[in-house]
Amino acid sequence: MSWGYKITFLYLGFVVMILTMVVMSIRQDIDLVTENYYEKEQDYIVQVQSSLNSATLEVPLQMDYQAKDKMLQLQFPKDFAAIEGMIQFYRPSNADKDFQLDIEVDSSYLQQINLEELMTGLWKVKVNWSADGKTFFDEKQVIVN
Repeated sequence: MSWGYKITFLYLGFVVMILTMVVMSIRQDIDLVTENYYEKEQDYIVQVQSSLNSATLEVPLQMDYQAKDKMLQLQFPKDFAAIEGMIQFYRPSNADKDFQLDIEVDSSYLQQINLEELMTGLWKVKVNWSADGKTFFDEKQVIVN
């Protein structure tokens, strides 16, 4: 086999490899953190202020995950008359698994969430809540076993 054929085979092999990589990259599923990324970026300043509000609380929101019972307990500060907001469960590896719950505290400002149905692995729990005209934001990573 002459050197001309070898160069042709080498070039064709390179083209096939590049085309294979292009096809593989097109088929790759890429999940964004959020669908409305640019709109959420504008709300970032509000989130930073809410985080600062949470940091200045004398008694902060306590989030405790009990792996044995697969329960997440949220103990809100008792300094406020009414607490309302949302709890977002964010799955970094699969956006289809994300969901939200309303905050529903009992008389002792405690909310328990059963996590038995959740897929095992890393979850980010984001709590956006408001009380007495102020907004607060807390976040915790939970590994469900």
